[in-house]
Amino acid sequence: MVGVDGTPDVLIVGAGPAGALLATLLAGDGVGVTVVDRARFPRWTVCGACLSGTGVGVLREEGLDHLLQENGAVPLTRLEIRGWGRDAVLPVTGGRALSRAVLDQALLRAAQARGADVRTGTAARLGPWREGRREVELTGDAGTHRVRARVVVAATGLHPMPRIGGVDPASRLERTPGSRIGIGAVVGRWSGRGPARGTIRMIASDPGYVGQVRQEDGRWVVAGALDPDWVRERGGPEAAVRAVLAREGIDGDWTVEEGWRGTPLLTHGRGRVWEDGVFYLGDAAGYVEPFTGEGMGWALLGARHLRPLVRDGAGGWTQDLAERWDRRYRQGVGGRQRTCRRIAWLSRHPRLARSALALLSRAPWLAAPAIRGVAAPPP
Repeated sequence: MVGVDGTPDVLIVGAGPAGALLATLLAGDGVGVTVVDRARFPRWTVCGACLSGTGVGVLREEGLDHLLQENGAVPLTRLEIRGWGRDAVLPVTGGRALSRAVLDQALLRAAQARGADVRTGTAARLGPWREGRREVELTGDAGTHRVRARVVVAATGLHPMPRIGGVDPASRLERTPGSRIGIGAVVGRWSGRGPARGTIRMIASDPGYVGQVRQEDGRWVVAGALDPDWVRERGGPEAAVRAVLAREGIDGDWTVEEGWRGTPLLTHGRGRVWEDGVFYLGDAAGYVEPFTGEGMGWALLGARHLRPLVRDGAGGWTQDLAERWDRRYRQGVGGRQRTCRRIAWLSRHPRLARSALALLSRAPWLAAPAIRGVAAPPP
């Protein structure tokens, strides 16, 4: 028999960058917060290992940028784009390369140091909204039990939060037709073909794009967004990535050390980023194909914007809080995602993309507005 016990002020489901940073900030504000994740840490996850200037700026303003320095994050200074017989080199400022395994662990430790209750290896299922609290079923090493939180933050990434039978979602993820899937791996001993430290190399092609960057431990992260049919037709993620790189004369003579792994369809959104007692945060709120670390930047920026609303909600959920989050999310994060969506659209039109790359190769400064739009530090 599953019993009901525990009344945390705030329960955060998902301990990625968004959930871990929010837990850190709330715990520092004196809010009772529990953060759970079904994975055990450190963990590897499909990610380009790039943190945009937006994310770095958020950590700096919250006094947490020392986590990047202490863990050897690599400053990013250069973006090489190749595709359709064209190439361009653009300056990058403010970004860092740091593996997700290291970044996530560092943020979780910061949350624990400030007093957050962190439980990894714990799965969560969303239950009903009753008497001003949201019920959540937790399953971990100690078995299964239920808690009733004033506020639940769903920061579960691209995977919808499971629900207890009979509890219908009031807010659904809506996949965009034609969305690509994310794939990635960490490779070593790449025969000198990987990009240098501080350089992001992006190979664009009709079926999608593949990015490469060298992370803090000297290994390379190879990650991309590709059409699902292309991946299936070539027999899997690695063969699909090799085919894209081969178009630009780059070999895949590497040793795979972590991966390959894929993701669900990338681009999606929600009609609203809340339901009774629940705020959606990070990729769970909405996601657009990223290029140079924007995804993690949006996640950290969203956590910063959500902080005061969750803090108020810990004293009691109101409809006003929900509507304020809708507005704040769409203004603070949504605008940056729209810029990235335009870049993704351009990448699906080879003639336009070829012309754009040819122009940028002669005048790289023309890319500055787009770079600021998706990756500039928050005001």
